[in-house]
Amino acid sequence: MNKIIQIQLILLFMLFGVSGSIYAQSKVLKGTVMDSQSKMGIEGVVISSSDGKSFTLTNDEGDFELTIDDQVKMLWFSQLNYQTKEVSTASTMLIELDLINKDLEEIVMFSKSLDVVFKPALQKVENLVEKGDLYRTYSREFNMVNGTLSNVADGLVDYYIEKPTKTPKIEVEQNRVFYSIKDSEDASLEEVFNTIGLGDIREFLVNDGSISKIKKILEELDSYDFVTRKKVGLNGEETIVVEFEPKENLKGWKYYEGYVVFTADQQYLLEYKLRLSKSYEKNRKVHNFLILKAYFNDWLWQGVYRKQGEHYTLFYKVAQIDVQFIRKKWGSHRVNILREVQVNEVEKNVEIPKIMKYRNRSLFSLKSNYQTEFWKNRNIRLLTTKEEAVLRALEERSQP
Repeated sequence: MNKIIQIQLILLFMLFGVSGSIYAQSKVLKGTVMDSQSKMGIEGVVISSSDGKSFTLTNDEGDFELTIDDQVKMLWFSQLNYQTKEVSTASTMLIELDLINKDLEEIVMFSKSLDVVFKPALQKVENLVEKGDLYRTYSREFNMVNGTLSNVADGLVDYYIEKPTKTPKIEVEQNRVFYSIKDSEDASLEEVFNTIGLGDIREFLVNDGSISKIKKILEELDSYDFVTRKKVGLNGEETIVVEFEPKENLKGWKYYEGYVVFTADQQYLLEYKLRLSKSYEKNRKVHNFLILKAYFNDWLWQGVYRKQGEHYTLFYKVAQIDVQFIRKKWGSHRVNILREVQVNEVEKNVEIPKIMKYRNRSLFSLKSNYQTEFWKNRNIRLLTTKEEAVLRALEERSQP
């Protein structure tokens, strides 16, 4: 064979080989996870690809969407109260899970108090971010007033960690902002909606107070009942689940119910979820602030962590607040605030830019600057039917 032809063929094969590695194909899976008996959707199911690279969660209706590498053949479905299930990616994504018979699961007893047993794991979370870390995320804020007026903002947000104790610098690469209230003639509602950007988006990644609440709950043996049990996964891996709820006949209202999931060696936190206890809803009182009063109907935190390779990192975090604002000249208005962040990638030992493009506290303080449909195929909790309808209406209103 002519040497020139040989060389051309080798280069051609090399080109195709390189192209195949660079342009690895991906596919999007959409589906619903439901209870095998009731046929109702299951919220909060963690769905992960068998290669450990892709994760997502089901929404309140049990629906999900997950982008995976085309070579991935299996998905794992896991939820606290259900048996873990492995499903082929070639299957129909209508997944039924069976409830766990908790009476058959092993109850775990410890010689030390729970706050001592799980202290190393909780400290790892509190010390998770390190100087020089860069968290590349997809962040979303979704707020509603009285169920009619809504504002939505999302973006590709990079968090630069200068010091673990210092507020991160952020750079918003692309973002969208949609308002329905901006055009409202009701000035009082617009004032209420100063809750836009409630808190600081720069702080949300590193500190939302949920871990401190978990530590305090584990210390309060006089206020909470705990059930600690061992759960076994598909491959025989074990986790420890700590469920908690407040005891009866306590004074006050600020009590939580939920669960925390740790690795079997008690060294890593994998997942947590806590919210205001329904059993003490009747005790909730109106709280006086400087210019208004507020009544908290609900307050929820959830976080999912994963150990991938050498790094243990946050995968997903959400905070959800349902609050009633009251002021004489406004009347009473109910505000629902949803804040989510999904970590796409963590880079270590990154040089922090001296000049950042954005120093804003809120995505809502920015103008839309997206160039691509970056919000599509993000492995984050899928919006519910109602949320999708709200977003679609806002998108239509924003069209010139």
